[in-house]
Amino acid sequence: MKPCGHVTLGLTGAIFVVLGVILIPKSMNAVLQFMVKEIMTICPCSQLYPSWKEPTSVIPLYQTFYFLEIENPDEVSQGAKPKVKEVGPYVYNLTMHRDGGVWHLNDTVTYIQPIWYHFVESLSVSSDDRVITTINFPLVAAISSSRNMSSGVQHFLAALAQSTNSTLFRRLSIKEILWGYYDKFLHEAQIFAGKKVIPSDHFGFLMGRNGTSNGLYNAYTGAGNYKDVARIAYWNGTNSLNFWYSKWANMINGTDGTMFHPFIDKSEILYIFNPDTCRSLPYIFKEDAWYLDIPLHHYYLPPYVYANTTYHPENKEFCNSRCLFSGVFNISQCSRGAPLGLSNPHFLYGSKDLQDSVEGLNPNVSLHENFFQVEPIMGMPYIFAERLQINLFVEPYPFLSDMQNVPSFYFPFLWFEEKVTVRTEDAMKYKSTILVINTVVFALKIGLSIFGGCLILAAGTLLTRKIVYSSRERSVAKGSKQHLLSRNSDNSNHSNSNNSHMVVNERSPLLPTI
Repeated sequence: MKPCGHVTLGLTGAIFVVLGVILIPKSMNAVLQFMVKEIMTICPCSQLYPSWKEPTSVIPLYQTFYFLEIENPDEVSQGAKPKVKEVGPYVYNLTMHRDGGVWHLNDTVTYIQPIWYHFVESLSVSSDDRVITTINFPLVAAISSSRNMSSGVQHFLAALAQSTNSTLFRRLSIKEILWGYYDKFLHEAQIFAGKKVIPSDHFGFLMGRNGTSNGLYNAYTGAGNYKDVARIAYWNGTNSLNFWYSKWANMINGTDGTMFHPFIDKSEILYIFNPDTCRSLPYIFKEDAWYLDIPLHHYYLPPYVYANTTYHPENKEFCNSRCLFSGVFNISQCSRGAPLGLSNPHFLYGSKDLQDSVEGLNPNVSLHENFFQVEPIMGMPYIFAERLQINLFVEPYPFLSDMQNVPSFYFPFLWFEEKVTVRTEDAMKYKSTILVINTVVFALKIGLSIFGGCLILAAGTLLTRKIVYSSRERSVAKGSKQHLLSRNSDNSNHSNSNNSHMVVNERSPLLPTI
């Protein structure tokens, strides 16, 4: 080997190690980022567009309803604690698509997203004709709205309730509760107050929502900045709400929950804006999760979101002294004055006094926590479970005999779960693309590092052998030199002896002469 061969070999090995540890992963990660950013841009030319346009054609979406039936209505009217029993599930398959896409030069798109509900009796506990005893929603809402009005108005509403035989609780079918029913009390109140105050004499939790959109959305496409993809810029022409008590509380943040930006970091707070919740909800990282061997991030709605100011002072910007129980978020500000409150199902994470105010609830994290599991590279939720309970605040009303002695409590009207789980074949597509790239990057990293390490080891071995060989050569040369010097010394002594004899011999013939 040439004198500097081991140096060249070592340097080559070091180069391969650097390539394996730093340059190849970085360059491949750059390629990965470029690919993902191209895929995750919302535009008709991107791979994302079909699933963005028709999201439920890619991932089936179900909304499941559970109703809390009151078991002791007469006793509650006399002041007893309400006792409820959960009835459900009642399952609907949801079809959603985005219409009217208008693309703008500021990298945003404007659209609506109507939703259709299809009852799936085979997945439900019974037909939706089942009748249960539940709260008289229109009556409680009207009475609550009248509390700051004159006593004359309150007396009128009480007389109206009596004349229409309207009581605190009533019997209704599941279909009526969800999709609407004629209410005589509402009809008479509408005649008195007008259609501007009471638009309809029918009431239903989802009345008028089948096949309609809950607003006009304007969202970023991600073309300018991938971190902005699907982030809502405007809703119904505004970039903020006007329900709450600070600019921060009224901000519209995040996406609609169907997707997030790529390359999510665990330290991020991910927001979902849902007009029905009247605010943007923050989700925080809880733990790592896996689905079909695909690594996911588990995000959940933290308990402080529904807490009152005693437990979370920052919520004063939503409460303004209007949050009675910790665990219920008061949305009467955005529900036409109806005393509505949002919570986790069964008052999960609520205060003890809230949970103790109603008998028959069984909060369970695995069943009632609001969460999603998102794939962090693409930013797509693989499992999504939005769980929300609708509660109606009930308190004594002196003008109506049926409500004079009731306790003050939030009645858990119903709760629903909107759930998505990615299909196996779609998950496999992911594994065959992103995970393959990651595997190649890892293999190159390990392979080049091992190859480079072997070259460095070989160079070290050669260098060691050269050092040993050179040392041995020097030892042999030194020994040879000493042996030669020794032989030269012996030869020199022998020569001197011979020379002495020669002198005597040369002089001996002259001795007699002397």
